[in-house]
Amino acid sequence: MMTYLDRRAYVLLCTLALAAGCPGDDTSSDDTEGADSTSTGSDATMTGVTTVTTMTTAPMDTGSTSSVDSTTGDDDDDDVTTTGDDDDDDDTTSTTTGDDDDDDDSTSTTTGDTEGSTSTGMMMVDDDTIYEVQDGTIGTGQDVDLQGVFITGIHDIGFFAQEPGGGEYSGVFVRVGSGNTAGLSLWDEVDIIGTTNEDGDLTEVDAQAGSVTQTGGSMVLTPASIGTDALEAEGTGEPWEGVLVQISGAPLTVSGEPGFSEFFVTDDMDTGTTRIDNFLYSVYAEAMTFPNFGLGASFSSITGPVNFTFGDYKIAPRMESDLPDYMEPGAGPATSIEDLMPGDIVVTEIMYDPSCVADDCEWIEIYNATVGTVDLDGLIVRNSADMGGMEGTIAGETLLGPNAYGVIARGDAMSFPYVSFTPLGFYGPNLGLNNDGDAVIVRNSTAILDQTAAWTMTANAEGFSWRLDPATNDAVSNDMAANWCHSPSPFETVGMVDEQGSPGVANGSGCEDFSDSLSVDELIAGDLVITEVMFNPAVCSDATCEWFEIFNASGSSVNLLGLQVQDENFSATGTVTDSVTIPAGAYATVGVGDAMSWGYTTTAEAYFGDGPAFNNSGDDLVAILDTMGNIIDQTALYPADSAPAPGASWQLDAGNIDAVANDMATNWCFSSMMFEGTDVGTPSALNETCM
Repeated sequence: MMTYLDRRAYVLLCTLALAAGCPGDDTSSDDTEGADSTSTGSDATMTGVTTVTTMTTAPMDTGSTSSVDSTTGDDDDDDVTTTGDDDDDDDTTSTTTGDDDDDDDSTSTTTGDTEGSTSTGMMMVDDDTIYEVQDGTIGTGQDVDLQGVFITGIHDIGFFAQEPGGGEYSGVFVRVGSGNTAGLSLWDEVDIIGTTNEDGDLTEVDAQAGSVTQTGGSMVLTPASIGTDALEAEGTGEPWEGVLVQISGAPLTVSGEPGFSEFFVTDDMDTGTTRIDNFLYSVYAEAMTFPNFGLGASFSSITGPVNFTFGDYKIAPRMESDLPDYMEPGAGPATSIEDLMPGDIVVTEIMYDPSCVADDCEWIEIYNATVGTVDLDGLIVRNSADMGGMEGTIAGETLLGPNAYGVIARGDAMSFPYVSFTPLGFYGPNLGLNNDGDAVIVRNSTAILDQTAAWTMTANAEGFSWRLDPATNDAVSNDMAANWCHSPSPFETVGMVDEQGSPGVANGSGCEDFSDSLSVDELIAGDLVITEVMFNPAVCSDATCEWFEIFNASGSSVNLLGLQVQDENFSATGTVTDSVTIPAGAYATVGVGDAMSWGYTTTAEAYFGDGPAFNNSGDDLVAILDTMGNIIDQTALYPADSAPAPGASWQLDAGNIDAVANDMATNWCFSSMMFEGTDVGTPSALNETCM
């Protein structure tokens, strides 16, 4: 392989050197959660610049380190001179000279070692491949030299690049810093010098202190065809991270809208659900192209590189042509309720015991198992009594797209308290579901279309929806109670109580029974482990944004109601006053104040009220106790004065998550993972490894 300096001796370079991005400048403006993980990474800490160059003369390897090479020609490029000193102190000079059309001359000079230093001092390595970066052959923090790869998607802060051979592990995101992709085009062939990095579990190559060289070649790559279920789990999704893929269906129907300008689609066979990203292109910003976009809208296919943000693999379309054959919701005639057969619609989730007053915000989720749009106008909703005098009815056009999920609710739009989702329709106040045991029946005027299994009286079930396992998403399987469980997924806070469920979108994988949760007074020391402390937030005040994270090591779900919080002085006490359950093996964030006063957009699972306040200087600790004052866990003293900056959480090493290890300050370090604004930490998620 020729050295980088040999190569530079025979190329004419157009150099654009721009400063790396500033903290927070990569955040997508139309995503209030900051859900583009590539915008939350290393720009805030990099001090180098990316060099974007264009190759206009084929490189040659002279094989000599003690000669003078020069190429002269008439071109639009600037003069570039490179000098280096090899290990034997032999001088090497490589010069490329050109005269531009305007007679303006400029010179870029680089000094280094001919044993392989780049223009930024990065150690050169033999040619590497994206396959090696993504499959773990090349570890994190390693310098890499990727040659002959092609650009498959471009963002302001970087681009997706892929090996021409395609397939699993063939793509990666390349970070170059804000504004440094202006000279790049889709399908350009490029050579990349950078360093491997993990940004929120997204594998990337950071070239902010390296270079990106356009070779002058280009090639349109064919996307890999994958199923709609391929990205649902880490094991199947990870190989496709960064790869240009395509999903197809007849049609692909919008089945959920989680917010943040993203959406879910399912295929006509309901094989799986794929999340669609807004990182490179947003359907929601193109109302003229995609009129009336929403649930029930459809496409014939969706193409784009696979991104990874906030725990989800997502396809990131790049342009309108990546979303062909758009159909508005309800396009074509809708099927009447009276024309449906039993099983055409399926009840998949029931909020029978919400936290609102008098349970007047009960709701039911329905899945359209047909390949066409259904009008729910006239749908009759009953409980297990199946009596005409105790029923609700949907009145007026209420369209539910094919393979889509929709919510119908008790009462009317004026009285409905939830704000995180809007029901398709309301069935009035007459039908109330029994908390101590009941079932749901939906029917038309002549036949039952679906009837669920019956739930039974369950302690601590208030605010938890009862949902069908998505692996059994049909009208036969939902007749069996074994296929149902209470949801572990918070979706909204009502009256300072977290409601659990997934209204209007596909349910999460698997089921977990929350009925046998342990109370804090049933815990022993070490059952909960404090794993992270944000004692000095920067984006909002201490009084509204201090938080700590706990890990449930008990082996059972735990209800945090009554958990007490204290600091080193054990003088001020905070208390969790809401019924909040966290599953075994899960992380949860416990914040200061309450949900109304909380300053972050990233939500906490529980809140401990007004006290205590954690010290921003000197040292302090966090302790949690049961209602009788018995200590469940406490941290080592954190060194507040050693924090690199305000807004850095103090976190327990990812390999030492237990109540003994967190007593030793040597197992702790300050986080570097940005999560909101300039604040860094990993609330409710696995911590970083302390180095």
